[in-house]
Amino acid sequence: MVLLFRSGLEVPQAVLARGLSTRPRMAQVVQEDVRRRLAHALVDTRRRRVLVPARRLPGHKKLGLGRHWHFLSIQFWILTGVVYVVMIFTTGYWHYLVPTSWSIVPDSIRSIGTYLQFNIPPTIPGQPFESAQKLAYFLVILVLAPLQIATGAAMSPSVLARFPWYGRLFGGKQGARSLHFLGMCAFVRAGEHHDLVLDLGEGTLDEPVDVTTAWQATEQAWREAVPPLENTVAPADTRHSYAVLRGLTTSGGGMVAAATTSPPERADAGRNYDYRYFWIHDQWYTGQAIAAAGAHLLLDDATRFVSARLLQDGPHLTPAYTPSGGPVPDQRQLGLPGYAGGHDLVGNWVNQQFQLDAFGEALLLLAAAARHDHLDDDGRRAVNAAVSAIIDRRNDPDAGVWEIDDRAWTHSRLICAAGPRAVATHVATIREAAEWSALADSILAETSQTSLHPTGRWQRSPNDPGLDGALLLPPIRGALHAHHPRTLSTLQAYRDELTTDYHAHRFRHDERPLHQAEGAFLLCGFVMCLAELQQDHADEAFRWFERNRSACGPPSLFSEEYDVVQRQLRGNCHKPSCTPGCSSAPHVSTSLPPSNEADPAAAGMRGTLRSARSGKSYPPAAGGALAGVETLQAGAGSQGVGRTGHRFSAQPPPSTVGAEGVTGVQLDDLVGVVGPELDPAGVGGGQGHPGALVGVADQVAEREVQFLVAKCLSGGEVHRCAAGGSDAGG
Repeated sequence: MVLLFRSGLEVPQAVLARGLSTRPRMAQVVQEDVRRRLAHALVDTRRRRVLVPARRLPGHKKLGLGRHWHFLSIQFWILTGVVYVVMIFTTGYWHYLVPTSWSIVPDSIRSIGTYLQFNIPPTIPGQPFESAQKLAYFLVILVLAPLQIATGAAMSPSVLARFPWYGRLFGGKQGARSLHFLGMCAFVRAGEHHDLVLDLGEGTLDEPVDVTTAWQATEQAWREAVPPLENTVAPADTRHSYAVLRGLTTSGGGMVAAATTSPPERADAGRNYDYRYFWIHDQWYTGQAIAAAGAHLLLDDATRFVSARLLQDGPHLTPAYTPSGGPVPDQRQLGLPGYAGGHDLVGNWVNQQFQLDAFGEALLLLAAAARHDHLDDDGRRAVNAAVSAIIDRRNDPDAGVWEIDDRAWTHSRLICAAGPRAVATHVATIREAAEWSALADSILAETSQTSLHPTGRWQRSPNDPGLDGALLLPPIRGALHAHHPRTLSTLQAYRDELTTDYHAHRFRHDERPLHQAEGAFLLCGFVMCLAELQQDHADEAFRWFERNRSACGPPSLFSEEYDVVQRQLRGNCHKPSCTPGCSSAPHVSTSLPPSNEADPAAAGMRGTLRSARSGKSYPPAAGGALAGVETLQAGAGSQGVGRTGHRFSAQPPPSTVGAEGVTGVQLDDLVGVVGPELDPAGVGGGQGHPGALVGVADQVAEREVQFLVAKCLSGGEVHRCAAGGSDAGG
């Protein structure tokens, strides 16, 4: 078809060059003004150059060869068409293509009107096409194609010489040529494209755009912008996801949640939203997913945008922003028809909400950037702003990650424990590390007291015993260990109650079946992949990954929800919070803290932290000087370290800086004694053993002491390493 079209374009140029005929004597009777007007029609009026080079086929300046190429290719086209027409009539397929009633015309008009309203018209009962499709196929195959053959013959000098009346049927040779050209324009094969250059500006371009060059430059720019990402299990899809996310990201680093507004989650559902803004959680989900694959540009973009918002708003951080970093406008209607029973909403009511988990996830993103050494000074200031916001607002009710009613959501608080713990490892000074670890321990201990279900799993909030897909995230983020009993209980309960055939739902709305209340959330499906992989269930993880990866539309874009019954995407495309899950699923880290980290209640410990020498007892209170410090239990005979035990939270009495440069706890209190719960071997006689010790003080005078090493030795002695030197064995 390409050969046929291009050779057809050369025929009138060849005729023009030779005087509208192959015989020289015809040039003498052609008027010069006709020649000039035809030449003007074949010249680019802006560049004033003939368009022959761009259309030329093999033969260089011998334009007459275009006619021969055209006649050669037309034979194969006619032969293919004849075979096709014979086959549709012999097989009975013509019933699907040939209208049998004039009602096809008004039905087609209604179908076109339905398309213009962005709806899909129903097909004709018992047939694969709707009315407009059937009429279009009939016109192209059985009307337009024969018309092309007929008008082509009407331009043949030999045909006109033998049958002069035939040319007059089309208004002469020029009329036939015009009809033939218009037919060629209408005869667009499947997959063919035409480039439209739209210039938006106050003036005109100095030079017209060279479409071929522009496409090549665009493709090269995207190849340079998208990294190879070969270290993933699905490199092609991961690159595709990266490219889409890159396209949704502005120069300021913000990523728009979706390029569309107001499509409802399902037809006539009555609820839909405007997602054309920058959701903070999309930035950190994307940034952490990218960080799992490497230090790529999108990580820097997400870090820069989140840092700017934290420094701008601090504890008043909102869930979403405009491209300029301003507040999202209030939700309102425009008075336009909605899509499939939806509403024409612009703006979003999320501007009235507060999300506590935003600070924890922001810290996790900034810690990920720090691991790659991509955290600048603004990022470090943003870390302090987020930690301060958690301290100030940790007890405030929030809308949660799902942006619903205000409660003390368990997920929000656990993520706020994971965030400080992450930056304490990768960003903080020694003093900050102790303080932030204490903060994480305190939040985890408080949440354990208020949000544990009687079965041992986490529940949505203190007053809501239900399950929630968001509760799978805290162990993935490092709030507690992957093999902690609560992690395992929560994962098993969620797997049993809120998943169907490797599709996951957020939570149970009511007594209806899950799929009737809401579609499966693709983000939850990818989180399940991460959770299973964290448990070393590789086969299950890949089943979750592949199942949810396949829940995309023809352009490989994800929406927020997926209808597991009708197998349709629901709501706006594209959802960044789903795509990062796709790209990060193969990268989950299993190097997490010890299983009973920072949670005394998990092992039934009731507070037996006391000084081995002074006898002072410190109950496991929220926060404290020794929070986040590991307790090591010596083996039999007190020789060396037997196993890693538990991290405690303690509140020692205040003290001043001593001769050894340690602040906040006396040197005597650096030795802790554990009770029988952590001494199963009985080496301490059930009364505690000086071989178990606790290290690191509340504060450290950094100019005097760079670090403190607490080591378990025979007799329970503690040795330390100071700035000016060290003790023997320190």
